[in-house]
Amino acid sequence: MEQTYTIFVLARATPAWLRLSRDEHKQFAKTEFANCLVDFPSVTLRLFDAEAFTSVCSDVFMFTAPSLPDYCAVMDRLRSSKVMTEPYFEFLETITSVEDTFRGMAENQRENHQ
Repeated sequence: MEQTYTIFVLARATPAWLRLSRDEHKQFAKTEFANCLVDFPSVTLRLFDAEAFTSVCSDVFMFTAPSLPDYCAVMDRLRSSKVMTEPYFEFLETITSVEDTFRGMAENQRENHQ
């Protein structure tokens, strides 16, 4: 069974990001975020607004990746991009998870008992 990791990065938008217009946000996503992912097509990124629902973070970056080294390479690019150098976001916490591990464990147990 192939393992896919889902990584949630809790982030806080900085005043520099908040000063940008919505059009600038869209353009940024098309350039900076896309450039960080371009060489790693198996890594995906989805962005979520959370500021209306929590005071912990303003945004959640959700990555999916079958390869942790590829995810790490994307994060290295993000750290070198305007995401972090301007900075537009502060990363607060990273939560790495695996979906439905109980299913894989059950399959392994069945295989080991046959």
